[in-house]
Amino acid sequence: MPLPRSIVSSGRALVRAVLAAGAGICSLLIWLFALLLTTVSMSLMEVQDDESRRLLGWIPRFAAGLFAVIFLASLVVGWRRKWGLARMLAWEFVLGSLLLAVGTLLVFARTTGALEYYPNLPFAVAAIQVTAILALLGFARWSQWEPSRFLILSLFMLSPLLSWLSLDEPAVRQPRHLSDVVPAEMRDPAARELALRYTSQEGKASVRRFHWPRFLPGLPPRSISTWEPYVARLLKQRTELEASWAAIAPEREWVADLDTRPVITDLPMQGAQVWQDPKIALPPFDVVINLGCAKALVLATDGKGDEAAALLTGLLSAVRKFDASALTYQRYFTARRELRQVASTVRYVLARVEISSASRAALAAACGDEQPDLTRLRRFFDAQYANLYEVVFDQSTVTDPFGKAFYNVARLVYNPNTTVNELAVFTAASRALAEKGDLVALERAERHFRRGRLKNFGGAILLDYLTFDARQVTQRFWESEDERRALARELRAG
Repeated sequence: MPLPRSIVSSGRALVRAVLAAGAGICSLLIWLFALLLTTVSMSLMEVQDDESRRLLGWIPRFAAGLFAVIFLASLVVGWRRKWGLARMLAWEFVLGSLLLAVGTLLVFARTTGALEYYPNLPFAVAAIQVTAILALLGFARWSQWEPSRFLILSLFMLSPLLSWLSLDEPAVRQPRHLSDVVPAEMRDPAARELALRYTSQEGKASVRRFHWPRFLPGLPPRSISTWEPYVARLLKQRTELEASWAAIAPEREWVADLDTRPVITDLPMQGAQVWQDPKIALPPFDVVINLGCAKALVLATDGKGDEAAALLTGLLSAVRKFDASALTYQRYFTARRELRQVASTVRYVLARVEISSASRAALAAACGDEQPDLTRLRRFFDAQYANLYEVVFDQSTVTDPFGKAFYNVARLVYNPNTTVNELAVFTAASRALAEKGDLVALERAERHFRRGRLKNFGGAILLDYLTFDARQVTQRFWESEDERRALARELRAG
């Protein structure tokens, strides 16, 4: 028995309404996501290179040109097909928003380096764009509805969902700046001037220019028990090693001067921005540590234990001061690698040559006690949160009406207060797990933190891209710290 015509008509109307709602909200969310990406791109303009700044500067020009082309095309098509002005403007909004979203997303991916991690991103975005446009065109042709009609209906039907998506937490629970994390002694202007001796600043050449030596010994194997072939190679290349050691005399003097300061710091007195301000040049420091460890191994092989110990004492002291103020990702991993290399070199020397009690005491003082130095680990975690809060998430720094409008409109896909509070909770939880060295629980917590979600999915994308790998940071900390603590036990067991 066939269904009554009224039921069939109602069913068709319901299907049309649902499809209309889906098509309309699809274009609206993509448009808002484009606004979010544009906002983030503008907030990161301070830290991009010149090429990226030029790309970001083309966003408003790209949008204006795009809408001009679509508007002229809609006039031509509308005149030939006798469309109404409202219908042409509605299609201009739908198609223009989709195309603008694609352009903005690709510019954002280029400026932030996301294409290196997601090389198929342009193809996925193009597929989404084509599918959405075909779906809208097909539905409009099938239903014979004007786009303006089903866009308005979409907003009306999905207003509860939109309200829930745009609902944000009332305030940021833990606003934190770098000034709250960095101790006052890490803002020594004299120490900063010394640390930046090999760094160019404000377009000016550095005070000293670093020249790479012709010979670099490379890193030794991770296990000390397999160092014999490495040391044998150094002895065969003793001439090249001695020549390179002499060539870096200015850099050795610089590292020795750095070690005379209470702290090795490159932070300014005020407004410390980890990402933006000039940083200490890592290559000169790293080369001195690498060649110094190789030189100490050769001295120990020659039976000159106290000379090797004196050299390693200065290197160990400088590396530990360098590590204490390591707040950036690159500097942290460099300091941890150097600390493990110097500590392993000292342990190798102690196992193969006798040193005096005075040299042993000096090494013990530079090495520190046997307790893990968790203060440095906590400071690094807290500095990452404070730095992201200042550079990306602090809305009080957005003063222009254009930027504020972006933040308000993008709330459907990006809840700023919720995003910051999620980051604060994760930072505290991951820091506690890192102090325990529980890598399994830390990996599980990171996986949960980086999960996809419908509400605040824009914030989830930002957090996934901008936050550091807490498990890798923790692993490097405990590997180098265990090596240092083992050395401290050997020195005190004497």
